[in-house]
Amino acid sequence: MTAEAPDMLDDLQKLLDDLEQAQEELRSLYAQKREALRSARSDQLAKLINPERVLVHRLRELVKQRQRLLQQAARRGCAAASLERLVDQLAGGTGSADERARDLKARVRALHDGAVRLRQESWVQWIVAHRAFQHQTELLELIARGGGTEPVYQDQGQTQVPGEGGALLDHAV
Repeated sequence: MTAEAPDMLDDLQKLLDDLEQAQEELRSLYAQKREALRSARSDQLAKLINPERVLVHRLRELVKQRQRLLQQAARRGCAAASLERLVDQLAGGTGSADERARDLKARVRALHDGAVRLRQESWVQWIVAHRAFQHQTELLELIARGGGTEPVYQDQGQTQVPGEGGALLDHAV
């Protein structure tokens, strides 16, 4: 282990602590958002917008902090492309310092796995929201057209007769 390794491991540990806290808060927020989507509570979804923005901003700042830590390590002769590789380079001693490095490496892997799960959850929620918006748009178009749809192929002079439409939205039925 290099002379600066304990300091760098302290910095890394602080970063990992902050990342774990941010991921936990985002996981909790996504659970609330999932429930709001499931129960179609737009008011609850609206309340979650600002907290989500704050968390996303915080995560971006942590990514910048990660990059600064990797750059600092490179200046000290421990060039690494990832936090896991950085821990590998800083480790190498024996005893408690090496054990600490193994623990940090396990935390880095756990954070990576957590990030993958959060990314999947984010995509699922985006897809659900996008599809719900599409269905709402289609329903509004059906209502606006009195239950009918515009024919894809129609002769230029031909017009659709009002009253021709689906019984689902026909007010006379």
